[in-house]
Amino acid sequence: MPTNTVLTERPERAAPRPAASVTWDVSATPLLTPSLRALLDDFLIFVQHGSQDAVAMTEIRGFHDPEEDTEQIIVRQWTPLSAPAASAYLEALGQRVEAWMDTLAPEAKTLFLERIAFQLRRGDHARL
Repeated sequence: MPTNTVLTERPERAAPRPAASVTWDVSATPLLTPSLRALLDDFLIFVQHGSQDAVAMTEIRGFHDPEEDTEQIIVRQWTPLSAPAASAYLEALGQRVEAWMDTLAPEAKTLFLERIAFQLRRGDHARL
């Protein structure tokens, strides 16, 4: 399958579905271990709760850095907000994520910090 193909459905897993505005790039699939997938599902539900006005779309992509020999799942949200409003949203989300991470088991927190990255972008993809 080409690397630029986008999955419209999540890979199979019996878990609550995040909002319908999530797209999964096939590059994420080979990086998802069962424990990483469970953590990512929980994170997606958490970051999407209450973000309807701030987020137009969420993308999930895999990233491999051959120089560092590391792999990460990138969670990228697109927002139509102005720069100041997007900064305020990101600040509030960061505080909520830090509080959420404090509830994780130490192994899950390490997995999250090492393997999941978050980006907030403004632009053309951000139309509600």
